[in-house]
Amino acid sequence: MDCFGVVIKTQHLLSTDGKRTNRIFDQIQSAGGIHPFLGYEGIVILSSIMPDKAIFGFSVDSYAEMIDIIRPDFYLTPDGETYLGEIEISALEINRITKDTDLLIKECSYSHPIGLIKGCNYQQINSHTEQLLERGISRFAFHAGDYLSRGTSCSTDTAIQFSYAIRKRVPWLGIYGIGAMKSLRNFSFADGYITQSHFVNPFYGRFRNSDRMNDSVQKISRDDIMNELFHISRDISAIELQSTLSRWLLPNEFEQPNKLKRLSGCDLIEGEMLKGGI
Repeated sequence: MDCFGVVIKTQHLLSTDGKRTNRIFDQIQSAGGIHPFLGYEGIVILSSIMPDKAIFGFSVDSYAEMIDIIRPDFYLTPDGETYLGEIEISALEINRITKDTDLLIKECSYSHPIGLIKGCNYQQINSHTEQLLERGISRFAFHAGDYLSRGTSCSTDTAIQFSYAIRKRVPWLGIYGIGAMKSLRNFSFADGYITQSHFVNPFYGRFRNSDRMNDSVQKISRDDIMNELFHISRDISAIELQSTLSRWLLPNEFEQPNKLKRLSGCDLIEGEMLKGGI
């Protein structure tokens, strides 16, 4: 399977309020870092995505210290509380995130930043993207899973449009928080995907193997997880092939009238939402 690396969630190394590290972090520190702790020599990415409560309690100084101790190859720039419709609050959060990013780049030279793009409209998405590009960041991530979890077509379309706007401006974009075939298809313009569906699906009894699905008594095994990861990898390969063919055969889907009509219903192509956008 062609996997870029593994992602470790910062929130799993913290208390629920984000103010203290936990025993797992202590074990990683005692082992000498994340690579010896995992017994893994490949790429490790530290994700900053976490619930709002933890964001509020987790300072940038604590994040810098964590990066320095566990030594991931890459880390996501800080997360923030940005929500659709909350323009002023989101702007303040992006300003904080940008200042925190400067500190991390200065203090954590061992690891490389991946720009986590935040914003509640196109202007903020594009502005934050540009600010991170100016800081020499070349890899980026967008947390689409946060939008898809709401379960509405408008939130899905918003995630697709924001992601597409980012991808047009950056060298590399990874979509965070997806794994289902339909979602992978919707974001086929991305360069990579960050998923935990290979864990989530078996945990909820969703298996690709019909015999395994009928055996709900058996405990989840490493083989179950790796089998799910294999199928996700195969789905991505199929989508990459399909996407390549579509670029030759079909017009840009975002220029099609039906797509624009749907987005109009989500208030995404009116007024300030479109300025400087796609």
